[in-house]
Amino acid sequence: MRSCSLIILLVVITTLTWADSRRRLTWEPVSGAGGYYLQIRDSAGIIISEVTVKENFHEITDLQSGNYSFRVATVNLLNQKGESSPWINFTIEKLIVPEVHSASIRQLVASAISRDIVVKGNNFNRSSRFFLRSSGGDIPVTAVNVKSEREVYLAIKTDAGMAGLYDLVVVNRGGAEAVLSKAFRVVEKKVIEQNFFLAVAYSVNVPIGAWSEYFSPSFTGASLYFQIPFFLSGSAQYYFETELDVVRYNITGSTTASSFTFISSGAGISFYYLLKNPVHVFVKVLAGPVYNMIEMEGGSIEKRSSSVDLYASAGAGVRYFLTDNFFLEPAFYWRTVFMAEEFLHHSEISLYAGVRF
Repeated sequence: MRSCSLIILLVVITTLTWADSRRRLTWEPVSGAGGYYLQIRDSAGIIISEVTVKENFHEITDLQSGNYSFRVATVNLLNQKGESSPWINFTIEKLIVPEVHSASIRQLVASAISRDIVVKGNNFNRSSRFFLRSSGGDIPVTAVNVKSEREVYLAIKTDAGMAGLYDLVVVNRGGAEAVLSKAFRVVEKKVIEQNFFLAVAYSVNVPIGAWSEYFSPSFTGASLYFQIPFFLSGSAQYYFETELDVVRYNITGSTTASSFTFISSGAGISFYYLLKNPVHVFVKVLAGPVYNMIEMEGGSIEKRSSSVDLYASAGAGVRYFLTDNFFLEPAFYWRTVFMAEEFLHHSEISLYAGVRF
């Protein structure tokens, strides 16, 4: 009888509960044998199972993960045992079923290499294999960098004629797989999709510092922005942004109805990071000109003064995609208006609704 070493895989789900998965020990049949006497021992050398079987295999259903060995002796028609084989080592491993949640880039260009594609999920390991799957079959992804069990970086090389939709498939040892449906669209260079972002917001503004003595919080603020991506790398996404804001404050302590309104038009840079699809976090910095106007009304007299100054702002928030193209974006901003050698500081809480097109 030939001596060998083998590995037996038992599949578990991610909660480490044993699945009902049957595996068997198999050995070469011996001509004329009436049966086989099988012994199994654990890693400490203790025999934990002894059984006589008629066929040259035995189903394993009750062993936990670990290292084991077995040996077999023939049994004749008089139930007499022959010489036992050497001990044969085998291992029962727990194979974790992978999960795949998101990919940072959705579009691949034919005849090019797309690098730093961040795939997020669970239960990745260095033996995990990745494929692009379509009706034409599976295409292996060979450039795989496993950062952790939850994050993998891929570099995918596509060939001419690969245009179309592809699923991303992750396969762990033993054949357990997970699929991210329609993860990538491969396009020809001449039809590369360029995504733009447009959003509008309602905002609440609160003056900060000395100006809070003159202005009450404003509930009449609105914003509009437009974004163009200029650099994408893995989960990191950078955008050029232009933004228009309108805020109206009422002046407190005045005997007449008075208000302060500013209209700002700025440009800047936004940085977005994919936490877990469909959630991104972001920070942004903007600056530009601002038109300020103070209005005072008293009886039949109306006074108005205005100026053009500069402003700067910084903000942070979360972008949440409700669908593939529509999103909500709660955000917090700090804005400073440089007006008449004074600094008007105020904070802003905004809720944007936008579209990717």
